[in-house]
Amino acid sequence: MTPDRKIKIIASVAWALFLGILELPLRLWRDVLAPLWSDPLRPVWGLDPPAPYKSQRQHDADVKEIIEHLKKARESGKEVVIGRKVGEGHSARSGRYKEKAFRVDMTKLDSVLELDVESRRAVCEPFVSFSALSSLTLPHNLLPLVVPEFRRITVGGAIQGLGIESTSYRNSTFDTTLVDTTLLTGRGDVIRSSEHPRLWRSVPGSNGTVALTLSTEVKLTPATEWVRLRYVKYASPLEFTRESNRKVEEYNRGEKEENWIGNDKLMDGVGFPWGTIGMFGGCVTKEDARRLHRSGMPIYRQGPASDLYYRHIEDIGKGGGHVTPEAFEEHLEKYGELLHEELIPTPVYLFRYDRGGFWGITALPKFFPSLASLLSNRIFHTVLTTLVSTATLYKIAMLVSDQTREGSAILQDLDIPPSGVKKLLRWNDDTLGIWPLWLCPVACSQDKRTFGLGRSEDIKSVEDMYAMNVGVYGAPSNGGYPLFDANIQLEKLVASLGGKKALYAFVYSDREVFWSWYDAREYEELREEYGGKNVFMGLWEKVSKPMG
Repeated sequence: MTPDRKIKIIASVAWALFLGILELPLRLWRDVLAPLWSDPLRPVWGLDPPAPYKSQRQHDADVKEIIEHLKKARESGKEVVIGRKVGEGHSARSGRYKEKAFRVDMTKLDSVLELDVESRRAVCEPFVSFSALSSLTLPHNLLPLVVPEFRRITVGGAIQGLGIESTSYRNSTFDTTLVDTTLLTGRGDVIRSSEHPRLWRSVPGSNGTVALTLSTEVKLTPATEWVRLRYVKYASPLEFTRESNRKVEEYNRGEKEENWIGNDKLMDGVGFPWGTIGMFGGCVTKEDARRLHRSGMPIYRQGPASDLYYRHIEDIGKGGGHVTPEAFEEHLEKYGELLHEELIPTPVYLFRYDRGGFWGITALPKFFPSLASLLSNRIFHTVLTTLVSTATLYKIAMLVSDQTREGSAILQDLDIPPSGVKKLLRWNDDTLGIWPLWLCPVACSQDKRTFGLGRSEDIKSVEDMYAMNVGVYGAPSNGGYPLFDANIQLEKLVASLGGKKALYAFVYSDREVFWSWYDAREYEELREEYGGKNVFMGLWEKVSKPMG
């Protein structure tokens, strides 16, 4: 990394810390003082302001400027990448691939063009964050069908990178929930995804190498300001997978309701060495939340002194908590033990993993050994994650070289068929010993996808209905195993199981192996047909691990 780039990242981190300090009074009032002095079930606002509005006329002017930049890029003969501030984004890959490319700045596209509450849709530009979007829609009791887990993930990023979360067992990846998307081709043409379905099938997950997103029409669905969540303990991730199989099958047999409200609208889990905790639930009305709170159900908030959410889960797993008699009677989970129920403000629930990047912050001591004692301290974790979001933690990680970062920890999301979970767990135990693991069932989309999870037309079993996303984040506990070799083994294992890996992380396999995972012919034909070839950087070139 050049000194200039490193200085820019350090400055950006310092600015984020400064803004975090300015936010502290807001957080103290929102999460500590206001619940004591006023109604504990009053509406809870998010940490980010609502997305701003922009006129269609201004949007068209901004798009025209981007098209002019794209034209200059074609004339220069350089390949195009999205230009943004140094260190921005949620990729575990460094920006080295951008060094010789032409950067097209699209960061002006950060507003909402239309919010139609009646028809439940929002037209958004690609750089609108989900925190800003949900802050705009939740006061109208509406949310997107899928809201990825980090505050600063953008709408465009969730399309090009296949965003998921706990509603994905019903709604698949974020891109499958969209009504229509406006795209910019390599030739500079502005087209709509609904009029080019073949092209659209290859855009999600392509990381901006097929076409660029200019705006998208997001479907919204009913939600409320409160989530009721159940914590259920399982012997292992295999029992959680068994529960997921049952719930996915039931959902696919029943009437599919597109909303956040109910007992079984949310599902994800965290696997620990001693067991797995599954989280299930959905939004409830304010009246139900008040009734439950008065009967003794606790409220979980992420205040300035709160620990990371995964440690909250761990504490529940080891100590139990509050369970209502009605939950015991309903017995909604068949293969685990109900330990605890609680209410969570919806804005807190949506981005509960943003503090600490799940538990990725625990890998920082490996990146900066001289600061290991400080970076390992739980109090320091609390202070740092109170002040900055996961987006800033990514920037901090980028201060070290690719070799240091990739040689110290693994950050991978793996989508595998449910039957493959056992083999993946065995490999992890034998090779890495990384715990915790995130477990998030993701429904397969009902049409063919080049990079996403396509569903077989002939559904024979639950294997054809969904994949289990297994998030492997952190430093290995089994010391001495070269992580370069482990990453190659992991990619081969996932491919042999019929799965796919998220491409926000480096790919270690060679070009031939990489393209054996996808329809390379379709991808290249579409890049040729729509002018992306030799204009947009190729996907392999963008995601492959640079040597040296």
